[in-house]
Parts: sequence; C-alpha cells; structure tokens
Amino acid sequence: MVLVVRQDCEQCRKLLEKHFADPHAHRPNERTAVFVAGATSWPFMLDKIAIESSSNTSITWLGEEPFVASPAIFLIENGRVVKASDGEDADGFLEELMSATP
Repeated sequence: MVLVVRQDCEQCRKLLEKHFADPHAHRPNERTAVFVAGATSWPFMLDKIAIESSSNTSITWLGEEPFVASPAIFLIENGRVVKASDGEDADGFLEELMSATP
C-alpha cells in the first residue's frame, strides 16, 4: 500500500490519526510506503506511516512536482496498481482496505 500525503492537509492528518495511530500498523503480509508531497522533493518512508518524515530518503521531481489530490492511496499487487482512491473518498477506501483480509 502506498500513501501520498501533504503536511498542510488536515484531511491527511485525520486519516493517518484514525487508521495509523500506530505508525507501524499495516495489513498482514503487506509493505507500506508513505510519500510526503508538497515540494519538488518528496521524502518517503517504508513500513512507517507518518506525516512527519524521519527519513533522509526522497524522490526529486525535475521541474514542478506532479499534482496528486491528497490524501491518495494506492494498493499495489505484483507491481501493478489494482485499486486506488484520493481526496474525500480516501477515508472510506482505507476503511475498506484495513478491514479486509489481503
């Protein structure tokens, strides 16, 4: 599961507080990644979901950063996005994912 959040996004903060009070929580047998958008360089962390990045690892976009409606959630299986949601629909989508068995 991949999440894209922004530090200035109140909805992102609420979503992470609700579903990831434990920043190391994840679905069984699944890796997680969170990218913190909002600049041309996006810090990211693996297997720790937090809006404040403690990682020195980031991706840097050449030119402008891409637009992503925050929060965005992507479920990836075998290297392919199989489900995704963003913006206002993200909370219900994550609720469904976290309650389902992968």
